[in-house]
Amino acid sequence: RPVVDPTQRMHTLVNTVFSEKFLNLTYDNSRTKTAIETWESRSGNCLSFTNMFVAMARHVGLYTRFQEVVNLPTWNKHGNVIVLNLHINAVATVKNRRFSMDFNPYGDRREHKRVVISDKRAKAQYYNNIGAELFAASQPEQALAWFERAVEIEPKLSYAWSNLGVAYSHKRQLDKAEHAYLRAVKLNRLEYTAM
Repeated sequence: RPVVDPTQRMHTLVNTVFSEKFLNLTYDNSRTKTAIETWESRSGNCLSFTNMFVAMARHVGLYTRFQEVVNLPTWNKHGNVIVLNLHINAVATVKNRRFSMDFNPYGDRREHKRVVISDKRAKAQYYNNIGAELFAASQPEQALAWFERAVEIEPKLSYAWSNLGVAYSHKRQLDKAEHAYLRAVKLNRLEYTAM
């Protein structure tokens, strides 16, 4: 049934998404998925869940955006590839009040700086994630195409430039790799991967 009050609508949506009784979602950091894939599989990483939640919230008329959670960087090793993990979640604004929806069950709950980002930047992050997953799965040619698309969508995404540099280095296109690394550091002087 339609829920007229926007605050109640938001609470109903959150209850539906997070409740084991309804969607019974599970966190899976192995692959980034689209909103539809996340819905169908009932699993995904933080970007997958955020894609799904933003789509659902907008569908029911809630003003919802993507936001980056700026925290201390963490790295994981996947085979011979070191992966820098970043975090994203959703923020809904209802009656001038902001509500953050976070899908990382393993993250700490301390307050971190949060930065609202554009849909374009979130889309570039999706392409970057897929590229990183392909690269870690020993598919560097396919990964390169996804990294190139990420920086085409959002040219200011420093870590996508770093990943592009890694992919070019792997192909021994060292001039292109150097350009990508320098671009990454120019965009973010603390781009550790590029450094």
